[in-house]
Amino acid sequence: MTYFEKDNSGKYVKKENYQQQRFYSPEYIKTLIDKYNFQILSVSDDYSDRKPKTNTQRLTYILKINK
Repeated sequence: MTYFEKDNSGKYVKKENYQQQRFYSPEYIKTLIDKYNFQILSVSDDYSDRKPKTNTQRLTYILKINK
């Protein structure tokens, strides 16, 4: 991603930022949740309060560790 940031003199400086994302299947995530003794409190659609749909691209998990 390329963006411009204003410096102390008021000029804009070009900056570059690289981000890498990984995809893990819901089945794999569930395996890790079970393996590390967590409990699923909720699963939502991409950082929202909406329930996931068949076309959801990112699931957000709210977890609780089991004691």
